[in-house]
Amino acid sequence: MPYKDLVKCWHEGVLAAEKKDLDSALKSFTCIEDPPSKIWFNIGCIHLLREDFLNALQAYSQSVTKDQCLAVGFFQRSYVNYKLERYEKALSDCHLAMAQLRNNSVIDYKQLGLQHLLHAWEVLYNTAVILCHLGKWESAEQKITEAARWVPGEIRNAKLEAASVQIKRQRLLQPIHVADGEIFRPRKQEVEQLNSKDFLGKPKVISSVVPNDQYSGFEPLRPQRPGFYQPHREAMPGQGAGYHRVMVHYYPEDSGEVAVKANSILFVLTKHGDWATAIHDGQKILIPTNFLEPVDAPKADMKKINNGIPPPPMKMPPTRPNAKTSEPEKTRSRFTSKTRPSGVQD
Repeated sequence: MPYKDLVKCWHEGVLAAEKKDLDSALKSFTCIEDPPSKIWFNIGCIHLLREDFLNALQAYSQSVTKDQCLAVGFFQRSYVNYKLERYEKALSDCHLAMAQLRNNSVIDYKQLGLQHLLHAWEVLYNTAVILCHLGKWESAEQKITEAARWVPGEIRNAKLEAASVQIKRQRLLQPIHVADGEIFRPRKQEVEQLNSKDFLGKPKVISSVVPNDQYSGFEPLRPQRPGFYQPHREAMPGQGAGYHRVMVHYYPEDSGEVAVKANSILFVLTKHGDWATAIHDGQKILIPTNFLEPVDAPKADMKKINNGIPPPPMKMPPTRPNAKTSEPEKTRSRFTSKTRPSGVQD
């Protein structure tokens, strides 16, 4: 399964879990092919919220199988075994969780996407709780004392103090577990990369000689008549559009040079009053309408079109003559070679 699809399903499951839609969340997590340890952990949390302890136990077992160093996975599985009254297995999971702490007082899972701090004293506290259910009160009291030594600094832990009092009175305690709804989440950068980004941006027309200059997009290539302007039919907005011939020289008002010579062919876009907007020599110009007369579309002279390919040769190349040696020359050459004295060089 591509990693992008994995992150997408993972993110959808997290969003569904935030909305308390457990069925959709479970569906999103389980549709992932070969889920990693974090996804199995999330599946176990969803089953735990639904109080489906057997499936939760199976999911947590898959999680710690995928990642045997996941202390919080053993911690949660011990809680599920406790709920199933499998106290011996729950005690074994507590020992495994404590071993994976590797003499650390706390493991911060925020960097891995889980908003939870697993403290060593919490694991020892749950160990004491399970020992109480097994009737081992003295061992439970020793674990509470050991848990107090793992509390950092001189901070007093009211929960451990209350637990010590309850154990002396031989009263059962309730274990600690990861807060409901806390699951592993994908990284923010990976979620942001799920949405496609437009690196080119929206096109904007700056200058255009075509009539549909309000169109901010890309038009497909369309066949043109070689040598002449041939706009799209939908781009001809006004009536009277088409090819026209200039009857006389047109002199613009702000210049003494000839702007358009007589008998020139141009393409009129629109006519508004006494003036017409036309395309001439690749530029949009204004020209009086009384200078123009409509004509048919000109035909391109294929011989004058320079497309970069030289024309084929008009004449046939000369053939190589076949030279034949006459019979007297052959006889003379043979005779010369036979009568040449030895030692004479050419």
